[in-house]
Amino acid sequence: MLLQELMAEAGIKNLTLSEVLQYDVSYISKWVTGRLLPSEKSIDQITRAISACVVKGLSEEKKEKMLMLNESADEEELQDKLYEKLLQAYYESKGEELKKSGKNGKQILKMHMPMRRLIEDVRFFHDDRKGSIKIAAVIDLFSLDRESRLLFAGIEKGHFLMEEKYPNVEFTMIFNANPVVREEKADSVYDSIFLIHMLTSFSHVNFGLYDQLSAYGKFLFAAKDRFCLSGMLQEDDRECLAVQWNEDLEAVNELYQRITMFCCQETLAFRKSSIWEMLLNHEYMQLMISTDIKWLLGHITELLLPDELFSQLVEQLPEEWHGKKEELERVHNFSSHILQTGPIQIMIYESAFTDFVISGELDFYNHKVLLTVEQRLMVLEYYLMIFQGEKKGSIKLIEGGFSTDFQYITNPCMFLSSSICYLRLENGCYNDNILVLNDKQIRDMFGKFYHTIWNHRQDMVLESEEEVCSRIRQYIQSARLLEDVK
Repeated sequence: MLLQELMAEAGIKNLTLSEVLQYDVSYISKWVTGRLLPSEKSIDQITRAISACVVKGLSEEKKEKMLMLNESADEEELQDKLYEKLLQAYYESKGEELKKSGKNGKQILKMHMPMRRLIEDVRFFHDDRKGSIKIAAVIDLFSLDRESRLLFAGIEKGHFLMEEKYPNVEFTMIFNANPVVREEKADSVYDSIFLIHMLTSFSHVNFGLYDQLSAYGKFLFAAKDRFCLSGMLQEDDRECLAVQWNEDLEAVNELYQRITMFCCQETLAFRKSSIWEMLLNHEYMQLMISTDIKWLLGHITELLLPDELFSQLVEQLPEEWHGKKEELERVHNFSSHILQTGPIQIMIYESAFTDFVISGELDFYNHKVLLTVEQRLMVLEYYLMIFQGEKKGSIKLIEGGFSTDFQYITNPCMFLSSSICYLRLENGCYNDNILVLNDKQIRDMFGKFYHTIWNHRQDMVLESEEEVCSRIRQYIQSARLLEDVK
């Protein structure tokens, strides 16, 4: 048994493990011999503690050997590998236990196992330059349990697991966004924020997302030339009944081909673009002249800037943009006019202001620009004028986040209108972060998300002109203090 082998390798006794885990030694003895399995609700915590205990107990010689056998760069990575192996061994034993009891013998498998395996493959093959990785999946994302959704979105302990850029990784996913078949479980606010964060996490790979009703209740995952997993999601508890984990390359690649066959342009949920492309094909302007305009701003962009500062920043753009100066000025003038006269709703995260005051970073047509303290004051005073102007009631301030699962990671920028909708992901590099929305069902979900926040979240959305302006004045005062220090 794996647990027994690891304990022997590290020289760990049952009593030692009992003290570490705070379980009676008799329980530990039964776990080690396989006579009893820990409860599923505690297994994650238990396997993490055991893997840490094993690594700590290894001699230097055995540790070096274990690092090499598990293709681990350091003790932390080795600990993660042992955790994965212990967890997999547990669920395999759980399946055998169910079979012996005469119950459903299908193995219950958490989603984080293939997700972690994917990330390990990505990092290992990228670092060793062994070629590209191709993954295809059919996953009913919105039917997964909360923990699995977070891990599959690449989020653990409040951070993205995949932060580096991996251009040689191709990840194709089919999912189901149809609200009819998931009506009781649908939560437009949580689902929208989850989806945006997943897209942000996977913006560092070549990621394509396709919406098809056929994904309902399914979990199929194939990493070409590596492994595959197939299963069905249970209706009640949203866990996956894993039918098969397979490393037979013929079966793996056949599943990969079958999944990719169903991916077509018509079902592509988001189309990758850039600000440059959106300007060239007039999509950027189209957003301004549409009806039902709604903006959600997670950071400060070129959209709301005073004329004087805008003209200064246009001169700082790279040389290849110089031929677009006239177009940029036209777009800016039109957006300023829309802001003053047109029907538009704008929500801005309070964190966008705090980050801006401290860093001075501005997203200017997807170019990172660092403003002086004087320029930051120009922006803040312009926002104060907007909040105090005739558009009051059409601009609101969001404090905090709408879900504790995501509030410490990133805040999205979302632009919705009757004719075009797009996301501006905050992935730390202002690259591969523009996604134009193709899918009507997701557009409807984002629309409900915005409507819910705008109308029904008074606990987190400030709309009082007096209170909002008071916050803006505080940011202005903070910026002036920075100027005094300078």
